Amino acid sequence: MEETFGGGLWTLAWIVIYLFTAYCYFRIAVKLKRGTPWFAFIPILNMILMLQMVKKPLWWVILMFIPFVNMVIGIMVVYYLMKELGKPGWWTILMILPIVNFVILALLAFEKNTVAPSNPTPPTIPSAQ
Repeated sequence: MEETFGGGLWTLAWIVIYLFTAYCYFRIAVKLKRGTPWFAFIPILNMILMLQMVKKPLWWVILMFIPFVNMVIGIMVVYYLMKELGKPGWWTILMILPIVNFVILALLAFEKNTVAPSNPTPPTIPSAQ
């Protein structure tokens, strides 16, 4: 009976972690105004959402199923996401560290600043007519 209780706690912990991570990616997608944010909650579709957020081709999903290649692609996608959010690229290293990655993810999702667009339009000077 005690083993089942412990297993249940671990299962609950994994569900909470998954939902927290998915919600953070949902918020980031809304902030960037890219992709379909609810994809964050569905496995495999969340990979498509990540690629949409960083403007990479959808065929990269195939690369995410190849052992070892998936780690490289994952790091690249996180790097591009940091750049899209206006954060320094070295923050990618923090996303590899356990526990710290949740703090960084929450910071990215819940910070109040707005994201600068990746292709800003130059300001126009009103004509004096």
